[in-house]
Amino acid sequence: MRDKLPALTADGAPVDSPPFNLTTRGGDLAFDGTWAACRTGAFPVFGARAFASALPGRHSGELTWRPVVFTGIVENVGTILEVASQPSGKRLRIEAGPTARECEPGASIGVSGVCLTVCARDGRSLSFDVIPETLAKSTLGSKRPRDPVNLERSLRVGDRLDGHFVQGHVDGTAEVVQIRSGGEQVVRLRPEAGLRPYLIPKGSVAVDGVSLTICELRDDDFCVALIPTTIERTTLGRLRPGDRVNIETDVITRTVVHHLAGLFASPELRIESLKEAGFV
Repeated sequence: MRDKLPALTADGAPVDSPPFNLTTRGGDLAFDGTWAACRTGAFPVFGARAFASALPGRHSGELTWRPVVFTGIVENVGTILEVASQPSGKRLRIEAGPTARECEPGASIGVSGVCLTVCARDGRSLSFDVIPETLAKSTLGSKRPRDPVNLERSLRVGDRLDGHFVQGHVDGTAEVVQIRSGGEQVVRLRPEAGLRPYLIPKGSVAVDGVSLTICELRDDDFCVALIPTTIERTTLGRLRPGDRVNIETDVITRTVVHHLAGLFASPELRIESLKEAGFV
């Protein structure tokens, strides 16, 4: 979901009554759901308008605010109750337990690593519309009633960040090729082609929405280690060889690789020219 930032006056105050509140307290950021005046207190150099301009999502002169981000710390495991086909894809109805209590239509929930928008709530169940692109890119296209899914509500400004930044934008899937048990449980995963450049040793990766650290990296696969808490509180403890999982690579690594690829694709920037300039 995208929510427009308010139009701002010259001193940084909103012109109308938009849907969010961003205030400053002693240089910190506070967020409570409705915009109030966003003045220059915490942003002495740039001011509120410049701060708003720097937020992700600016395009064609329009300011947008995209607050949806996760941490990869699963809150609880839900169960798919119903999968219904519809012209725009599928509708999933999920028994969400305690996650459903604070979720209204429009809320963003990470469902096994995929950011979905709640379209309806009925008691302890939440419904989500899933478009064909998401069904094809993730494992949600193969989910059936009674399948378990990891659930996480989106992060609020000021919340603790116990995992790593997870967008809920799945890059692809990986196949479970081996599970080793012993002092710890190690899962070896073979990702789809194209994901390998974004995986680095000791780097972060989200597997079915769970924040994990890559403990071993080879040409065609990588390993993650699962602690007992992860095995107990997420769906990863139920994995078997041959299963597929959603993979989201670390956004920072992905951004660096993307920009470096663009730089080295430029005819003006070559290894030879960097060597000549003394950079390599």
